[in-house]
Amino acid sequence: MRKPEPGRLPVLQPNLQLSFYHRLQAIESLHLQPALETALRKLDLRALDRELAEYVGQKPLKRLASFGLRGEVFFPVPCILEANPFLLGYYRLLLGFSQKECYTRARSAGSSGLRTAATSPTA
Repeated sequence: MRKPEPGRLPVLQPNLQLSFYHRLQAIESLHLQPALETALRKLDLRALDRELAEYVGQKPLKRLASFGLRGEVFFPVPCILEANPFLLGYYRLLLGFSQKECYTRARSAGSSGLRTAATSPTA
């Protein structure tokens, strides 16, 4: 980067932003919405609905449905994570948890850590 003339702002190179964009494009098929869509194509929807009912419950599912969303878009259930374990990253990003916070909550809450975090009033 050249030193700007007095009174002029420097022109910054967007290399970091472009690099980040390309990395996001590369991981999108593994960790984001397209990966969820691919995993859902492999699943038995009746089994998915059973797990959502068992792990999430009616009240949160009805709340999501009022926005036109299905439960698996927001709640990680075992059959989804078994179909694609990389989706844990999708749910972490969606719920706004750092990797450390996600795994710390999971350890302290047992196997339901992410689900507990997603349904807690403070999440």
